[in-house]
Amino acid sequence: MQVEFQELYLSPIEKELRFNQWCQQNNIELFLFDLDDTICRTKENFWEQLDKLAKLLHQNSPNTSIDEWKAIVNETNNRFYQTEGVNPKRRFSVITDLTNRFSLPENIQQQSLNLLSQIYTTPLQWLPGAQDGLNFVRAHTPIGVVTHANRGWTWQKYQWLGLAEYLPWDHVYVVNENGQKTAESWQQSIKYFGQEAKNCAIVGDSPKSDINPTHTIGVKHRFFVHNGPIWTTQQQEVPSDTHHINNLLEISNIGLNSLASLPATRH
Repeated sequence: MQVEFQELYLSPIEKELRFNQWCQQNNIELFLFDLDDTICRTKENFWEQLDKLAKLLHQNSPNTSIDEWKAIVNETNNRFYQTEGVNPKRRFSVITDLTNRFSLPENIQQQSLNLLSQIYTTPLQWLPGAQDGLNFVRAHTPIGVVTHANRGWTWQKYQWLGLAEYLPWDHVYVVNENGQKTAESWQQSIKYFGQEAKNCAIVGDSPKSDINPTHTIGVKHRFFVHNGPIWTTQQQEVPSDTHHINNLLEISNIGLNSLASLPATRH
């Protein structure tokens, strides 16, 4: 059964009281949040630059259609993601591979690298509801961030977003940037925060990297954030007891249905 939320017209204090009760009833002592595409917009930056790269390659080799180039670029990027994770150095592997396969001239190689480099220098923006959601949750329980991005790039995001207002830097756990978030790495992050899986709730946008591995290690409350298309490399079915939300502020509704015994409704 899909777990959804039905919002009641309650005062902010009533909503906070119910959320506190829910945390106490479920022994939740820590909320852990994914960063990219859970708190801030990231995938749009990738997709925009990958599209620009496909257009550049089409201009260089017009005999191959723009749609074909988009498919080639996306396949190449996804392939290297599987082996190199989100390490920013992946862009060099992508361009080297395209150069070897399609004999890209030197000027196109450099322009291509410049396009992909902009992914890591463009300030990221908050997702709708993320700031209010973090503020709500942190007022009632400790929070942390678990991300598998490059540590330097993660620090940039921390600065761009002003995350110091919400949590200290040492509450950001960076998983090996050359790998993927797995059950083991989530277990390590929970241990880093001094907790056990049964006492944590996690929030993320990826079935493969966030929802399913934490289910495997015994996290009972997992919030799947739906904010648009998912990377093909991250698509999987999720357990039926997963909480589905559209933004982080909707976490504040978790105490409503469980205590009011209202039927679940789907957004």
